[in-house]
Amino acid sequence: MLRRGLFLFIMPIFLLAWFFVFGQAARAATLPIEADAVWTKAQSPIIINDYIWLKAGVNLTIEKGAVVKFGPNGLLIISGRLIAVGAKAEPIIFTSIKDDAYGGDTNGDGSASAPAQGDWSYLSVNPGGEANLDNVLVQYGGSQYYTGAILSYRGKLNIINSIITKNNAAIASDQSTTTVSHSFIYDNKIPFIGGVFIDAGISNNARADRVVNASDNWWGTADGPCPWRQLIPAGVPIWEVDIEALCGGRPLVDLGVVYEPFLTQWPEAVAAEINPVIIVPGILGVDLVKGNDKLWLDLGHNFTDIGDEFMDPLSFNTNLQPSDTAVISGDIVRKPSILFDYTDGLINEFKSAGYAEGNTTTSTLFTFPYDWRYGASGIFSDGKSNVDALREKIEAVRALTGSNKVNIIAHSTGGLLVKKYAMDYQADNHIGKAVFVGVPNLGAPKATKVLLQGDNFGIPFLADQEMKKISANSPVSYDLSPSNEYLTKNGGYMTTVTTESGGFLIKSLDFSQMGGFLTEHNLNSQAFTNATALRSSDFDNFDLRTVGIDQYSIVGCKSGTLGKITEYRNVSGDGVISTNGYTTDDITGDGTVPMASADSLPANDSNIFYAIKANHGKMLSADGIRQKIVNIIASTTLSVGNGIIAKSDLDSNPAKCRLNGRWFGIFSPVSIEIVDQNGNRAGIASDGSVQNDIPGADYQVMGEHKFIFVPTDENQTYAINLQGTGNGVFTLKDQTISDGVPVKTAIWGNVPITASSIGQLILNESGESNVATLSLDQNGSGQSQIIKPSIIVEGNLPDDFTPPTIMITSPQPKDYLRSDTIAINAASTDTGTGVFSLGLAFDSKQVKNGDIIDPFYEKLGNHSLIASSTDFIGNPATLIVQFRIIATPESAISDIERAYALGWFKNKNTKNSLINKLKIAVRIDKKIETIEEKLNGKKIVKKIEKFKERIDKVLGRLILAELKFYKNGKMLNDRAYQILSDDINWLINN
Repeated sequence: MLRRGLFLFIMPIFLLAWFFVFGQAARAATLPIEADAVWTKAQSPIIINDYIWLKAGVNLTIEKGAVVKFGPNGLLIISGRLIAVGAKAEPIIFTSIKDDAYGGDTNGDGSASAPAQGDWSYLSVNPGGEANLDNVLVQYGGSQYYTGAILSYRGKLNIINSIITKNNAAIASDQSTTTVSHSFIYDNKIPFIGGVFIDAGISNNARADRVVNASDNWWGTADGPCPWRQLIPAGVPIWEVDIEALCGGRPLVDLGVVYEPFLTQWPEAVAAEINPVIIVPGILGVDLVKGNDKLWLDLGHNFTDIGDEFMDPLSFNTNLQPSDTAVISGDIVRKPSILFDYTDGLINEFKSAGYAEGNTTTSTLFTFPYDWRYGASGIFSDGKSNVDALREKIEAVRALTGSNKVNIIAHSTGGLLVKKYAMDYQADNHIGKAVFVGVPNLGAPKATKVLLQGDNFGIPFLADQEMKKISANSPVSYDLSPSNEYLTKNGGYMTTVTTESGGFLIKSLDFSQMGGFLTEHNLNSQAFTNATALRSSDFDNFDLRTVGIDQYSIVGCKSGTLGKITEYRNVSGDGVISTNGYTTDDITGDGTVPMASADSLPANDSNIFYAIKANHGKMLSADGIRQKIVNIIASTTLSVGNGIIAKSDLDSNPAKCRLNGRWFGIFSPVSIEIVDQNGNRAGIASDGSVQNDIPGADYQVMGEHKFIFVPTDENQTYAINLQGTGNGVFTLKDQTISDGVPVKTAIWGNVPITASSIGQLILNESGESNVATLSLDQNGSGQSQIIKPSIIVEGNLPDDFTPPTIMITSPQPKDYLRSDTIAINAASTDTGTGVFSLGLAFDSKQVKNGDIIDPFYEKLGNHSLIASSTDFIGNPATLIVQFRIIATPESAISDIERAYALGWFKNKNTKNSLINKLKIAVRIDKKIETIEEKLNGKKIVKKIEKFKERIDKVLGRLILAELKFYKNGKMLNDRAYQILSDDINWLINN
């Protein structure tokens, strides 16, 4: 309970004494502004970490839209004249250096710190000074409780059309001429410190000298401020007064403050009659935390933790419930890095339009953080869902603000939640306008890709495999996969090519087959069933207009977007299916959601807009899009530039949303990096994750293969660099796309490559019409050569999903002795576009047809020959033959003879001694076998076998000891010792 401290008659003396001493120290410590100056918006944020003194007779003008941030010791002392005149759409901001909402992450600590009341000192108008504040926002100030965020001591202070909020106290006037009008003074803290009390609203020290005019202001409550002194009964000592009980938490005004008449409603809300806005983010758009640990999104942790296992608690169990129940949702993702602005830009745009974010009766901008892992079909342990949580949020906002309706901005998955909510609450959804941004109304193939391979969603240093692990049992991944309606309207997006018993089976999977496909890949069949129930035809085609919602849609297009996936599979003799690789194809969309999916929402033609070269994850705050959203909601007329077009524009020229550019397929072992004329990059980051900053580009990795689309419709230029990642051969496919159709295809096949190889792919100036030039330095020696394409065709190569057939006649899957020879003999045929390349690898060494492998120089044990082939369309095939190289006593004797012939033995006696011992072991084995044949008792035979094993081991160890003796005595070299000891150890253990 806040109690009254020492009476305010102490306060004038305290303030005067403090101001004299502190003011002298401040002047001594400052670098004064001694000439007229202007602080511009372009310089923002302007940082004040110390005491800045505006000297007498000097003018300081601050431009509208400028942001001024204060560190803990930040203080602006005004002995001259401060002119800070902002505008409604571009207010001037005075705030904390920790406040990332304005001017970005100035202190560079991401989300580690958050602004709070009292972060910085105050604005001080000194004797003779003057401050005119118009359309400014002052927040998080007042670290000196007895001054408030704004102090005028014998100066002139004029405040109009401004917001003073989230400070320890608002305004202190001491023997000054002070006027405050048409401003919002609310949510400031009431301090009680050191026995001195100052009002959270406006205090007026030395009241007999000056009257503060503070009429026509909004105080955050319809009851206005509390004139606390006037309410104290006569004779009651101030220190016995319970201020909280007396004023009920209303801002306090002192004697001499004229506050009547006061506004009973927030004037902006009254004038515009606006509905509060709720932002519903999409998948990955909300922080997830466990205790003090942020598991999503923590880019710094992603950077330092290769593999991102720290995110494991985000995974779900197969029962579709979280593996760690301590994980909860935090705030929405705002601006986790300078390269990724998710909602921050949009929120600031709304604030500039007069909206206030928060959770008070005057707030008009709200966010809906939810656990995106559950999607729209997931059910919490208490039986509720995200749709229920959305209902509760809407009702809470209505109760808080008194509004009958809310406006919704939904991104990505958030649109599915809103649609499900509208279907469930058709009669009382209380939604006025709904703006869907990049919503996958029919799903997106990329969601299936995430389930199969993972994805880093364009976030550098985010591990694909960790996201695959998290998605496997998360309902949202299945909610976002293409629905039956998607396949009905757009055709299949998943094709399988299965090799079995020398034949091929090609399937374009329908929706029912997709369930079996996911089960074959050990994914969650129950999650697929639940998503299927959600994504019915009625759901996908639901018209929100029929339930009174004014529906708008912003659709991304002209960015390369994953549209189709082809999986190549092998079936073994026992029916086991194994994946052999993937290829992908791009269509137009926002980089994640195909245009055909986002554009399927029923809406009036005048309410549908298209964002050219949109980036799905950044759409909400992107230039043009965020202004369009605010224009829709607030009826403003902000410029949206040329990147947003209306449906009528697209109908008259459909080419505006079609892809134009180059598509590259790289079949390993090569990495590819592309940098555009502005320095934007698409490539692989140091931790193996994908980085793609090129507008309109798409970069997909499936296994070791890369598939990239880059636009060329604005005469972009690209530097395309290749780097070998291993030894072997690679295939490169370059396809020119015009109006969404391939017009030329070139393929380089079976190009030898090493880990030291570097190369460039050089496009013509326009990047469209001519075939690229491939320059390759195979050994990194600095000597490059031009490699000509293997095939060039106008248009596209014919549809060919059938990979080549590989036959290996040698080696066979059997045991080989070191005394044998192994010939390499393999062939590849293709009935479609023909064989493009055939690569052979004996273990990790590249070999050619006709090569002879000498097992004498190879290790004993398992080996393999791997044959990899592609056809001219890039369909890959792989065949592996596994075999062993073993030792027998006879082959060991042969190895001794060969080592002697190579000069690895010093004398013949050494050779003969070793051979004789092996022959003795052979003779003993044969005698024991003869004895076994004459005996019938199983127990006796087993005893004899164990006896034989002991003898073999004894003899073997004697030979090993003799080999070591000869090696130490320099009678045989290290090479001979290694080979022969391997032989003997093999005989002992096998």
